[in-house]
Amino acid sequence: SDSVADLAKRIRTDGIDVAATLIAGGALDRGRIAISLDAAALADATGLPTSSMDPDLLELDRPFTCRRRGAEMKIVAGSRAPEP
Repeated sequence: SDSVADLAKRIRTDGIDVAATLIAGGALDRGRIAISLDAAALADATGLPTSSMDPDLLELDRPFTCRRRGAEMKIVAGSRAPEP
C-alpha cells in the first residue's frame, strides 16, 4: 500500500528517529537479532488497522555479523545494495 511505502521512505530518510517508535522490543544472540514490532505504532504510522496486520510479519529474526570499522563495531544484518 502507499502508506507502507511512505513509511519506508520516511525510515530511509529520517532513520532511527522514525524506526525506533515502531519497535516493541528486541534481543541479540550469537549471530542472530530478533526484533518485535509494535502493531499499534505501526498501525498509527501507516493508517492501517491492526487487524489487517499478519502477526508473523511483526516478528523479525535474522542472522547478522559484526565487522570492525576502526574503533567501532558495526552490525551487518542482511544484504543491502550499496547506494551510488
